Amino acid sequence: MMDKLSPIQPKNIRFQLPEDHIPAWHLTDWTNKEKVREELQRLKKEMQAPNIRVTASLLLKRVMPVFSWAISMHFLTNKLYNLPKANLYFASRWDSDKWVPTLHVTNCPVHTVREEWTARKLVVEFILPFVEVLSATAKVSKKILLENVYIALRKLFTEDGPKKMPQQVDWRKEWQQICHMKSFAFYHDEESRLFPSGEMYRVRQTCCMKCKLPDSKKCKTCPMLGC
Repeated sequence: MMDKLSPIQPKNIRFQLPEDHIPAWHLTDWTNKEKVREELQRLKKEMQAPNIRVTASLLLKRVMPVFSWAISMHFLTNKLYNLPKANLYFASRWDSDKWVPTLHVTNCPVHTVREEWTARKLVVEFILPFVEVLSATAKVSKKILLENVYIALRKLFTEDGPKKMPQQVDWRKEWQQICHMKSFAFYHDEESRLFPSGEMYRVRQTCCMKCKLPDSKKCKTCPMLGC
């Protein structure tokens, strides 16, 4: 089964349809702007967000792990896991007072990969169209959304991939190809922040707006921290 193959599998991914009683959003069907706006409004209430700009940004952060999974499966099996043609659902769950949404993937077509397919190509085919529809519908800055994408991909290509699948691909080479994309040029000038634990974290250049949720604080990598 494909859910047993990748060492880079997010804990919140499921390879089955969400239960009927769970609020869920069929993301594969998000092509019509009016439909997307209605669905973001519904998700805003579930997320307890103040507006759909915040909803769109945080939704993308929560959905990126499934794209990272698909990319890791591509490198592991040399096949294309075609998420845009799959049934991809985002389901809302609560554990006491903690929001723990899950991602559900079913009927994902798997294709033999042509030699010219690269991680950069996967980003263009899979992720950027989703960014476009969220930005256009929620009127949220692409810089915020693309940084959400950049951070998730950076973690995959510079941390999780080399650590968990070191023999599968030249992660550094693939990451450099992504970094050279115009979409991510804004984020190359990286600043780090030293924490008392001795750990260094990259500081974001945009605020993801998570702090606008009820009882939420600024992320430790927020550029507004201390302002």
